[in-house]
Amino acid sequence: PDSLLGGIANDHAVLIKNTFPSLGNKADSYFAYEKMEMFVHGGDPTFDSRCNWCTVDSSEVDLLFRIGKDDKNYYEIHQPVYEGWNDRNHIDINIDKLTQLKIPTTESPAEKLSDVGLDGCTNSIENGYGGCLDTLTFINPDTVLTLITFSDYCNNEILSPDTLGNYITFENCTDFISDPNNDNFDDNPNGTEDNDRFDYKDINGDGLITAGEGELAIEDFNGDGIYTVHPTYDYNNKLYVWNNPEDISTTCHHCR
Repeated sequence: PDSLLGGIANDHAVLIKNTFPSLGNKADSYFAYEKMEMFVHGGDPTFDSRCNWCTVDSSEVDLLFRIGKDDKNYYEIHQPVYEGWNDRNHIDINIDKLTQLKIPTTESPAEKLSDVGLDGCTNSIENGYGGCLDTLTFINPDTVLTLITFSDYCNNEILSPDTLGNYITFENCTDFISDPNNDNFDDNPNGTEDNDRFDYKDINGDGLITAGEGELAIEDFNGDGIYTVHPTYDYNNKLYVWNNPEDISTTCHHCR
């Protein structure tokens, strides 16, 4: 609240921002140092006679410490605040270890789901029988060759159905169906396309979901042929989370 009496009211936050003028030169950057420490004092406002609202507010207070170069590239620490100069309030970060903790996420970033459904194809190349059109069934050569842009582009190349779809508009057909396989979640509650979740089917019954049994990733970073949820990525907040004590014990010595 707007008060000089101290304390943080329920559903309020207090922010302190320290901006360095330039971090381009590593020698002038905090990442040039091995460790970073900060000491935090947790007051006890319930014993402050000047604070007339503290005694009725029993909400917990957390400390949020963020370090980074901008709003999209940063490290963030959340931890409770304890009374007084408690060692558990002490922020002790090993910056070198912190960088090493990030390396696996750089080498194997979080995959994004290609939410096209279990048929494996978007509406534009669905065949109406639960599968996808191939190049032969997708195109009428007499029609396509009349398109100057396509003739110029083709040049005896074999094009994928998705590429061909850029040159053909099925909406002009009298029998056009926008969702041939009827798997759009918006129109079908049992649909698996655009339902914002990973869909799969254990076809061989071995208890494992492998290539051909689940939706794909937009970019398959680990090469397993299906979309894979990243173990440390928070998809709702779009950030990586490390909360295993064994992983962070040598990086953030007082993190809980």
